[in-house]
Parts: sequence; C-alpha cells; structure tokens
Amino acid sequence: MHLKKNRVTAIIGVPRVFKLFYDGIKQQIDAKFITRFIYKMMSNVKSLKIKRKFCKSS
Repeated sequence: MHLKKNRVTAIIGVPRVFKLFYDGIKQQIDAKFITRFIYKMMSNVKSLKIKRKFCKSS
C-alpha cells in the first residue's frame, strides 16, 4: 500500500484488521533492543511537542 503517496489520512476497518496492523508493528518493534527501548521511552513522554519532534517523518 502507498498510504503516504496517496495522502491517506483515515482508514476504515474492523477491529480484527487493526489488531493485525498493531501485532505486525509491535512484532517489528520487539525484534530489536533499540526499537523496544525507544518505544518504551516515547510511551512515557507526556509532551506531544517532544513526541512530534522526535518522531517527525521525512
């Protein structure tokens, strides 16, 4: 899928589809120590401004 290319801002689906997305992403995060560390660190950050600055897409 080319979500960024097509400027998709919303996806309509059912909970099972969202769970598949979540499980796939979480599996990739859990695969490496550094991504687990960053995910855990950013989960604890309360400032939306910091999260946006750190997770800025190119």
